[in-house]
Amino acid sequence: PPSFLSEANRDPNTRKIPRLDNAPIIGSIAQIRAANQAADALMATAAASVKRQNMKSWTNEQILAPDAIFPPSIDPVILSTTIKEFVEAQIIEYLGEVEGTFVDFVMNHLGKSSGDGGGSSACTTKALLDELSIVLDEDAETFVVDLFRKILED
Repeated sequence: PPSFLSEANRDPNTRKIPRLDNAPIIGSIAQIRAANQAADALMATAAASVKRQNMKSWTNEQILAPDAIFPPSIDPVILSTTIKEFVEAQIIEYLGEVEGTFVDFVMNHLGKSSGDGGGSSACTTKALLDELSIVLDEDAETFVVDLFRKILED
C-alpha cells in the first residue's frame, strides 16, 4: 500500500472516533437513572401482561403443575378487595362460614406472588393446593383453579 495510507504517517492528534466531551448533555445521572427505571418498569409491565394473556389458555393440569405460580403483578388493591371477597365467598360456600384465619392464610400466600421478592418467594399453585387439601379435601383443587382464573380476570 502507498505510504500515505500507513498508520505511521497519521497525525496522532486526529481521532477516528469523536470524543464524547463534545456530546450534548442530556441530563444528570439521576435523571438518566429515573428514565431507565421507568423504561424497565414499562417493559416489566408489558412482559407481565403477555404472561397473563398466555396463562388464560392454561388447562387445569397446567394451573396445578408443581412449578406453576399464580399470575404475576397482582395489584395490592385488587388483592385486598376483589380477590379477598372472592376467597371469603368461596370459603362460605365450602365451609358454611367465613374462617378469618383461613382467609388470611390464603391472602398471605397470594401476597407472596405479588411482591418483588424474586422467584424463591413466589407462591405456587401446588403449594397452596397441598395446604388447602387438609381442610377442603377434594374441593381444594376446584378452589385453587377458580382462584387462579379469578386473579386473571382482574
